[in-house]
Amino acid sequence: MIKIQKGTLAQEVMQSIFSYIHQGHFPPGSKLPPNEELAKQFGVGRSSVREALKELQTLGVVTLKHGEGTYVCSPSSEQSPMEYVAEVRRMIEIYSVSVGIEKANEEDLQELADLYKQMKQHFDDDSRFIYYDRLFHYKLAEITRNPMITSILKSIEILFAQLQSSLIDLEGQKERALNEHKKILDAFLMRDGEKTLQAVYEHHDHILAGWKRLSK
Repeated sequence: MIKIQKGTLAQEVMQSIFSYIHQGHFPPGSKLPPNEELAKQFGVGRSSVREALKELQTLGVVTLKHGEGTYVCSPSSEQSPMEYVAEVRRMIEIYSVSVGIEKANEEDLQELADLYKQMKQHFDDDSRFIYYDRLFHYKLAEITRNPMITSILKSIEILFAQLQSSLIDLEGQKERALNEHKKILDAFLMRDGEKTLQAVYEHHDHILAGWKRLSK
């Protein structure tokens, strides 16, 4: 099973910069501080900052202009960077369940069920609840046997973790999340592709709706 580990320095810097951007400290089109200043601010080497900025550029959050610096990308619509991350995560999960439902063996199914049980058992512990929530989604990706899918998911989860921590405080969010994971699990265990996809869409639609509530 995939285990969640503490991110590398570059990943932690990436998450911090992303947080500043989506909180509005660096609006679209603005220039980020020089790498040297960011390195000093975060207490890391410039190589970690460069790696973090390259990852953010890959995700379309910033653009690196040679000789000029790093600029926050202007969205092509009213969506925020966090909404783009949530949408990519949904796309990954749609692929994961579509492919994984045929590849899952009994051990995979049992592990998925156990992770849901852990979510239910730790319902009153926000950090553990989120931890097993993330493991549940990692397991769905792992079942595809496609290392690129798990690698991409790990990259965006560094950013998505922040959204999860914010959503957890919304009224009824944990109850809804637990119920939606149960729907995904039950459909997946029955290998019912249509119901599984329906449950996945419902779950991710509510995540995006929750984010929009937070953004108001």
